[in-house]
Amino acid sequence: MSAVQVAGCSGAGKSTVAAVLARRGLVSVDADDDPLLARFVDPAGAVVAEEPAAPDLAWLARHRWAWDPARLDELIRAAAPVTLYVCGGADNQDEVAGRFTHVFLLEIDEPTMLARLDARRDYHDWGRVGDTREYLRRKLPALQESLRASGAIPIDARRSPDRVVDAILARARPTRAPAVPAEIAAFMRDGRLAQIPVRRAKRLLLLDCVAQSFEPGRRYSEAEVNAVLRALHDDHAALRRYLVDEDFLSRQDGHYWRTGGTIGIFDPATRA
Repeated sequence: MSAVQVAGCSGAGKSTVAAVLARRGLVSVDADDDPLLARFVDPAGAVVAEEPAAPDLAWLARHRWAWDPARLDELIRAAAPVTLYVCGGADNQDEVAGRFTHVFLLEIDEPTMLARLDARRDYHDWGRVGDTREYLRRKLPALQESLRASGAIPIDARRSPDRVVDAILARARPTRAPAVPAEIAAFMRDGRLAQIPVRRAKRLLLLDCVAQSFEPGRRYSEAEVNAVLRALHDDHAALRRYLVDEDFLSRQDGHYWRTGGTIGIFDPATRA
């Protein structure tokens, strides 16, 4: 079982990211939409039966938006064996952080947050009722600093939703990796591939390493493949074509799956 968290303040785009991930065939949940998972609790830890329509700062200071760890575990088990992307956050973040292989922070600035809150036309009214706008203004810098300090991977969430998801998928891979072969290390610069080897023998070594970025038995959309390869090399289309031509990846109806290469995990940041 594995799970990835996509966190951030209101307006960062967590719900949108959940929808894009689902559209790409991945298993995701918008945490705020599951009342068994996310809910307000009082200082004693009791679930609030009905929150005020327009909460003021005093009420917000006395209550926490908390996740039920047992419900989170249930959702992760239900998604197994595939990875569950949990899009949302809670005030008891530290209590549940150990469930996630990766935590991503959708970073935004205050003007972007406020503009998005004003533009919302869905049922989310936070930022427009009671003191929630001021509450979020105060919470944004502290939340982002706390998540960064805990090791969350920052993602610039001011970009388009597809680019944000591309960045998440490119990083949401296991990080333990074998050393890159010395023959390939010469082609690496700052953790990325500077050029594709011209000689086929060295190119096959490279492709074998790159193929390890893809999980055996899993199907990937072309966008997901592009996101992984774009993190390795600027010409991701050429890299993808070589992987298919040399039978490291197979392709049908716009989907790709791994069919060759050494079983292992390649992390381009690991250099010999």
